This record gives sequence, structure tokens and C-alpha cells, in this order.
Amino acid sequence: MAENINIKEVLDYPFSVRLLHNKLRTVNKGRPTPPLLSLITHHKSKTDQYTRHFFITQNEKIDLLTGC
Repeated sequence: MAENINIKEVLDYPFSVRLLHNKLRTVNKGRPTPPLLSLITHHKSKTDQYTRHFFITQNEKIDLLTGC
């Protein structure tokens, strides 16, 4: 995995004020891809229950996939 930029670095030194070679270095590092530990979660309420699945292949295939 390539070395990725972190959130603190972006907050301290916004992308828009960086020099071109620094911007290109940041873009070439690629998006952050942390290890995904819990890919299945089960939820249950008084009336519903469901399971959420995250497929790692989607994360590898789609460059702009984000989530919270």
C-alpha cells in the first residue's frame, strides 16, 4: 500500500494553497485505503433486523467510493 496523505495534513496545509509539485505528489499517493476489519454488521431494533455487507471488491474497483 502506498503512503497516503492524512486528514491532519490536509487540515493544516489545505490542498488549494499547495505548490503544483506538492499537489501532484498528493494525487499520485492515491486515496487512503485502510484495512477493513468488519465487513458484515448485524442490526436489530424492536421492529426490524437487517445485515449490512461491504464488498471489498467495490472498494478496489471504484476510485471515489466513500463512506462514514
